[in-house]
Parts: sequence; structure tokens; C-alpha cells
Amino acid sequence: MKLLALTLLATVTTGCASSKQENTWDKIKEKKEIVIGTEGTFAPFSYHDDNDNLVGYDVEVSEALAKELGVKVKFVEVKWDSLIAGLDSDKYDLVTNQVAITAERKKKYDFSIPHTYSYPAIITKKDNTEITKMSDIKGHKFSQTGHGLSMTFMHL
Repeated sequence: MKLLALTLLATVTTGCASSKQENTWDKIKEKKEIVIGTEGTFAPFSYHDDNDNLVGYDVEVSEALAKELGVKVKFVEVKWDSLIAGLDSDKYDLVTNQVAITAERKKKYDFSIPHTYSYPAIITKKDNTEITKMSDIKGHKFSQTGHGLSMTFMHL
């Protein structure tokens, strides 16, 4: 966990090519608080436990990052559809959530290295011989979960 936090810390503190990132880091240092956007509804990454505490893997990564930075962490929970828009409108300093890295997003945001990888899998009944590979699902109804990768990212 500490190595991962240091990697995320490097994303926040180095490579500040733009004034936007430098201003974000200055704001975090001045307030002694990092504000992090997350969903809070996607177990096991960020969700509420039986006592309604925000918990999960992404939450723990964020808390480790804040500890390494020597600041408090404040989570802002938003719906998935507005998660990145909230980053754009400065509602939080960065996002720690299950977000896929795309070429389009890389043009606009600075990503840490992914700290979770999700791979697609097909699960069928044992005697099913009709669906044995991804291309076999064409024309069938199916359910999907997950967003792909988990990483932390900031504005550029």
C-alpha cells in the first residue's frame, strides 16, 4: 500500500507541467486537505459498510495518499455520470474511482498508474456449449459489471 501511495503521490507532486496542476497542489498544501471525488456505490472499491462509513479499496488508497501527503482527506460522493464533470468544475482535487484510461481522457487529465485491473470474463452454465468466447454473446442478452481500471487522476 505504501508503494502505491508513493506512486500516487508522485502523480500529484511531480510533472506539474501546467499551472492548473501547480495550483491544485498549492491549494492542497495550503488547506492541508485533499478533496477526492468517488462514487461510494461500487463495492468493493468505494461503498458504505453496515455503519454507513465510506469504505473500500479506492477509499483505502486515497487515505494512504493523504497520509503520505500529510493532509486530511475529504470524500465527495457523486453519481458516476457526473464524476468527471465534478473534476472539471473543481468540486474536488482528484478522482479515485474505477475509471478506464482512454486516449481522449489522457489528452485532458493526468493519470497515475492503474492500481486495479479488471478483465472481462464470460460465465455460463457448465453444460452451455453455445457461448464459449466473447464473440459468441452477439445476439444474446447479458449483464455486465465494472468499469475497467482503477486509477487516480488530476486535471492537466
